[in-house]
Amino acid sequence: MDVWAKEREAAGLRAGLNTLASEVQRLQKLCSEWKEAEDSLRKKWKKVEEFDARRSELEVVYASLLRTNM
Repeated sequence: MDVWAKEREAAGLRAGLNTLASEVQRLQKLCSEWKEAEDSLRKKWKKVEEFDARRSELEVVYASLLRTNM
């Protein structure tokens, strides 16, 4: 009887360990996806900043041309 109880306990521990391993794997995948999303957003934000800087430069040129033509 004691052997059966130990086997049941061991089976329960194995099941718990498998559950934890699966959860760790799931969380690692989510972390990886999160990092990829962050990298993508950083790249997109850099393009937005570059565009905004170029727009500012063009506004200065435009304003200068307007003053010259007046």
